Amino acid sequence: MQFGSSAQKLLALSIGSLMTTATALQAGFILIPDLTAGGTATSSPTDTPVNEAPNFAFDDLSGTKGLIFNDVANDNVSPYEDVTSVNPVTWSYAFAGAAQATVQSYSLTSANDAQERDPRDFFLEGSNNGTTWSVIDTVTGHQFFEQPTVGDNTITTNRFETYFFTVDTPGSFSNYRLRVVETFGTTNDRPQIADIQLFATVVPEPGAAGLLLSAGALVCLRRRSARGR
Repeated sequence: MQFGSSAQKLLALSIGSLMTTATALQAGFILIPDLTAGGTATSSPTDTPVNEAPNFAFDDLSGTKGLIFNDVANDNVSPYEDVTSVNPVTWSYAFAGAAQATVQSYSLTSANDAQERDPRDFFLEGSNNGTTWSVIDTVTGHQFFEQPTVGDNTITTNRFETYFFTVDTPGSFSNYRLRVVETFGTTNDRPQIADIQLFATVVPEPGAAGLLLSAGALVCLRRRSARGR
């Protein structure tokens, strides 16, 4: 389920005691503890450019991206296979030490080029063994629209746009993956995503909430936007 949208990608780092989401909203803070740190990122298929490997989809930088050549036939012949429900692509993340976490919301950021490569229909799924997956959120018909009232509007339209989604049926899992079954361009063999973030709380709408620095209690950093390849 889509929760909201903002081109502002904010990463809040706790310096002192953590605040609850309700308190943070009331005080004008945005508390976004991104869970994608220290784990292992993979993709399927595994054919990716070296500078657009799966880890770049979880690095908190919108100027990098993950891109997958959907070479299901494994024949290294371009064009590769179209992204469909039969030939999906996935970006997966495993927490370090098989630690489990309950993801309540997540965000996706569109990458630098070719809007046709953006995820349109996708699932967020969880697993505790990396083999058996449970669908915890379903999104269809998504588009990374330009959001003129927030973020850096000097960047190409529809690029580096961050959207937040709440998870329909959260559960405790050690592995999560984004499974894409259709792209914005319905015929596309190399989907891309600038960034995927996972959150243990429902993220408030950054465009509507205030951003405040408070005497060392909480530091909110705007996520850097930069042009990628």
